[in-house]
Amino acid sequence: MGIQVSLSASHKTTLKWIVGRSLRSIGLLIGASFIVYATLRSTPGDMVSLIGMNLDESMKASLRREFGLDLGIVLGYIQWMFQALQGNLGKSTTFQPGADVAELAVPAFLVTLSLALLTLLIGMFLAFLLT
Repeated sequence: MGIQVSLSASHKTTLKWIVGRSLRSIGLLIGASFIVYATLRSTPGDMVSLIGMNLDESMKASLRREFGLDLGIVLGYIQWMFQALQGNLGKSTTFQPGADVAELAVPAFLVTLSLALLTLLIGMFLAFLLT
């Protein structure tokens, strides 16, 4: 005997709307991240040329292969996306060279999260006062 849940027509409509909206949001995130990735990859030069000005060509080629810059834009994006979904955002080449980007992003994310929660609380407090 399984549990059966019966939803009213309005609940089904709401659930359908939430699922549809969530799927569109995922598509929007993927599309936006691809546009940013493709734009950054389409700029003249690459990070290896910038940070490895004194390296010979074989070392530059090795670094391009390591960073996935030898792949096309679409394959590079797919590789980057799979790595990002596993929590590997890569290594910093500018802020703190060699440091994990995820570790560098955590403090900034926590500040952003605390500001968002504070804004939510203030908004809820004002909404309560004004109703």
